[in-house]
Amino acid sequence: MSLLALQEKFQTASRDFQKLQADLSNAVEARQRLDAQLSENEMVKKEFALLKPENEVYKQIGPVLVKQEQAEAKSNVDTRLEFIRGEIKRMEAQLKDIETKSEKKKQEVRLILPPESFSSKYTLISGPPISACRDTNDYPATANAKPIAAILLLNSLKTILQRDCKRRSRDPNGR
Repeated sequence: MSLLALQEKFQTASRDFQKLQADLSNAVEARQRLDAQLSENEMVKKEFALLKPENEVYKQIGPVLVKQEQAEAKSNVDTRLEFIRGEIKRMEAQLKDIETKSEKKKQEVRLILPPESFSSKYTLISGPPISACRDTNDYPATANAKPIAAILLLNSLKTILQRDCKRRSRDPNGR
């Protein structure tokens, strides 16, 4: 495979991997919002359980509070809870799918580059919300993690290019 083709393949795989990581990040944020909604609605349901039949329930519609029947309000909360739980299950499946695709793409990127191009000081890691390279010391991943990943990958390409140039300088036929 020519160097240019290898570089294009690497760039495409890298872009795809970054897109998957962004999708994963968005899915994790959506899952967190659903957890917050679930918690809020479960709290409302607990409060409804404490109500006496003579208590009045009001629903806010815009800036106005409108009286609502207790049974109807309880039914609305139960329906909302079912919907949120269904969305959480759907989101969990989506997260698993994205993580699987991300792992496959990460392996594809690794197969494009020779094993010696990865420094032993750095480790390619993945997981919500961002996948990046970071120092294997126990430092937390920071905003500098992405640039480190880019630098390592660019250094790998540079190493491949240098090897290819040395090979061509030794063999004028480019074999």
